[in-house]
Amino acid sequence: MAIWPVLFVSGQLQPAEVKKSTEKVLIQGRYYYIHTVQKGQTFYSICRVYGVSQDIVLQNNPGINPEALSEGQALRIPDITQEVAAGYQEEKPREDKRFYYHKVKPGQTVYFLSKKYDVPEEWIYQFNPGAREKISAEQILLIPKKKIFESMLSPADTSEFWYYTVKEKDTLYSLSQQYGVSVATIINENPQLQDGLKAGTVIKIRKSAASEAIKYSADSTRLVITETPCNEESIKKRELKIALLLPFFSDLSFEEPIESAESDNYEIPEKPVKMQQLSIGRSFYEFYEGFLLALDSLKKTGSLIRLFVFDTKRDTLKTLKIISELYTIQPDMIIGPVYSDDVKLVGQYARNHGIMLISPLSTRADLVKENPSIIQVIPPEETEFKLFAKHISQYRNKPVILFRDDDSISLKQTWKFKKELLTLFQSDSSWNQQNLRDYRINDSTIRKLGKILNHDAENIIIIASYHEPDVAELIGKLFLFSRVYKMTIYGMPAWQVWKRVDINYFHTMQMQYYTPFYIDYNDQHIRNFIRKCRNIYGFEPYEVTTKGYNFSMLGYDIGFYFLSALEKYGKDFAPCLNNTKTSSLLAPYYFVKTGEGYTNQAIRIVRYNSDYTIEAVEDLKSDVTAGSGE
Repeated sequence: MAIWPVLFVSGQLQPAEVKKSTEKVLIQGRYYYIHTVQKGQTFYSICRVYGVSQDIVLQNNPGINPEALSEGQALRIPDITQEVAAGYQEEKPREDKRFYYHKVKPGQTVYFLSKKYDVPEEWIYQFNPGAREKISAEQILLIPKKKIFESMLSPADTSEFWYYTVKEKDTLYSLSQQYGVSVATIINENPQLQDGLKAGTVIKIRKSAASEAIKYSADSTRLVITETPCNEESIKKRELKIALLLPFFSDLSFEEPIESAESDNYEIPEKPVKMQQLSIGRSFYEFYEGFLLALDSLKKTGSLIRLFVFDTKRDTLKTLKIISELYTIQPDMIIGPVYSDDVKLVGQYARNHGIMLISPLSTRADLVKENPSIIQVIPPEETEFKLFAKHISQYRNKPVILFRDDDSISLKQTWKFKKELLTLFQSDSSWNQQNLRDYRINDSTIRKLGKILNHDAENIIIIASYHEPDVAELIGKLFLFSRVYKMTIYGMPAWQVWKRVDINYFHTMQMQYYTPFYIDYNDQHIRNFIRKCRNIYGFEPYEVTTKGYNFSMLGYDIGFYFLSALEKYGKDFAPCLNNTKTSSLLAPYYFVKTGEGYTNQAIRIVRYNSDYTIEAVEDLKSDVTAGSGE
């Protein structure tokens, strides 16, 4: 049987309205609606209106393609309110004082049950976490009785509690900060919140628990909250539960591909997609190994950590299943997942439970814009451009020459950087706009380099190109001109992994580049880490990505840095991240509140020296105060 994933429809693509058909037929003792598909209607929206699962409609309409319904197509949809023809007596569900115990019948959905028992769908999910992914025939679901749960939320004991109606952007964490109580206290007083916070819900907050943290303004009834300083938790160390969600693709197994160093004509894999997945999986196994080394270091200091590891693959349904398991585990922090769509899903769980999710690779701005529980480790591209422009702005009175690739994507990216640079340059009234010029990298540009460069001043050259052959040719020509013209050259982060450009040029001209991460192999911490990997795992981490990190080292940094913060400041550690002093391997992290969540806003300038050493010469970080929004 084919299983079709539920599609989350954005607000920009609303399906056509679906009205329930009045046409009904009796087939083999069972009633069916005959629904005629109208233009713009989707399979999901049709099933939703009739309150039946997509699987049951597929079973009753063999051969249809749910992703390509045709206007005028007739669908046979079972009427699950009438299982058989007249004479059928529906079995009454078992019940106790708080719940009905409903046995699921074929085709029934949570939406149908919410209408049948007149309770919100979210109540059913709260007491049946697995139902978020799927419910099956014969399964027993706990259906909370409306009168009982409404009475829990009735505005009684007003002298003892505050009553608050949850708003759309509220989180357990924000409410705990607003009222000065812990997330656990709010959940304990409101059993209906065990599985998350929903807008419109009325919750009660005990006044006695918050009285010490909350004081009233003299001229207003609005609560004034004293912010919690970044003080270390003065509590006994407890076991921390950490969930690690990574795409290991653990079900794949391939022999090591053999590639000849003398020939590029090696055999192309028969299953390139799976080979790509295997490569990704191996990278995250290395991340995991580095993470385990961080745990080992922390445990030697007395930390108590329990790790739960999940393989997300690249499968949203798999991620949804993992989320249902998180409801049971109740982790203190989540690291991963990797893919942005999965980060969004798991981020909602983290938000509802007042814990932080550390996103190792995603840089999508919308993920942190409205979710205070997400922290992004890789700086966004906009941050890199802004900080690099800040560094280049010191040369505003010198000729700055920008070379870029000859394509629309490069033009778009270069313009983002140029816009940041112009903002800084134009703030100086003495700046001459003729000092900033840009050129496409092509044969014509390379031929007229002598006319582009300035004889009388130091040329600040920025090569914003990711096309290695073009850069190799341009760098070669600039090397020849460097004997006559004075120049300082800047490249891109990806250059640090290139093989075809003569590295002697980089050192001779002392080329510089910006990068979010940098591995200093002369640093003692790096040397110790490499030695540990060799002794424990039998390999030395040497592969570097275009962003400058090695997966093993990134895993170690994320594990040690964020677990240290969690242990030191508790679950609400995000505003205190920059107070966390650890010896990181890759970068001096600097986290700034961006929208609701947090992003790393620090990069480094690295230089190739003429003595054939490489060093980080400057650390750059955002001017925005740590913890404040932009």
